[in-house]
Amino acid sequence: MIIGLTGSIGCGKTTAANIFKELGAVIIDADKIAREIVEPQMLAWQQIIDAFGDEALNPDLTINRHYMGELIFNDRLSRERLNQITHPLIREEIDKQIQEQNGKIIIIDAPLLIEAGVEKIADRIIVVITSRDTQIRRLKMRNLFSDFQIEARLNSQLSLEDKIKKADYIIDNDGSIIETTRQIKKIWEEL
Repeated sequence: MIIGLTGSIGCGKTTAANIFKELGAVIIDADKIAREIVEPQMLAWQQIIDAFGDEALNPDLTINRHYMGELIFNDRLSRERLNQITHPLIREEIDKQIQEQNGKIIIIDAPLLIEAGVEKIADRIIVVITSRDTQIRRLKMRNLFSDFQIEARLNSQLSLEDKIKKADYIIDNDGSIIETTRQIKKIWEEL
């Protein structure tokens, strides 16, 4: 069974994925794949340089994630161009990792699950939600983002309301870890 796990930035998707992993799920981390495909000399790395220039590189030739983040979260066309480069390669690696599993519950942990069309391969969709105030508080604490950076990132993603429309299950992660774990265990039992 393939489960898509998504939610907006700061909703606690990674926390939920870790709990599912403890329960026995195989986790495919789309963010980890996204970091791996842009390592120096990889296909996406070269395509990013071709599309965005040498400004996209750090002195050690890794992708300058800060520069790219500021660019794509403030410019829709740049974000779309980056997605055209990375999404097919991420999807290819997700498909490969799914094929390597056998008879397990696989959870694809992907913030852009719906935006990238990956939800089409999922048997069920789980959306992790939280209040906007909680998202903002978490992003300020975790990432030290400014209010402007937070708004740019929140506005760049499909709204939680639109993600909820696609959901088979919703995890409300506005409460305690105990409450979140209780919700996840209930979903796990149903799966």
